[in-house]
Amino acid sequence: GTAAPVAAGGAVVAPEKVTLDESQPKTTIQIRLHDGSRVQQQFNVTQTVGDVYMFVASATPGSEFDLMMQFPRKALENRDLTIKEAGLENAAVVQSLK
Repeated sequence: GTAAPVAAGGAVVAPEKVTLDESQPKTTIQIRLHDGSRVQQQFNVTQTVGDVYMFVASATPGSEFDLMMQFPRKALENRDLTIKEAGLENAAVVQSLK
């Protein structure tokens, strides 16, 4: 979709809602944004790393970033993996600006 306009005065832009399939297993991912704020978001474990990127991009419009696992610290590069395959169930990830 299109990037959300940034509100005047640097107000927080609400991330877009993640659509969950209530019949599928869910997990909560904690995301530390580049400004140090934290966001928790539920995802289905069958959603992809790319879905997590899209959620974070909607929270921080206009930024180029990688998402990093905290332990071990590595970039989540394969956006086609499911959250389960990527080991992100109940994980904490960090937004790292490029």
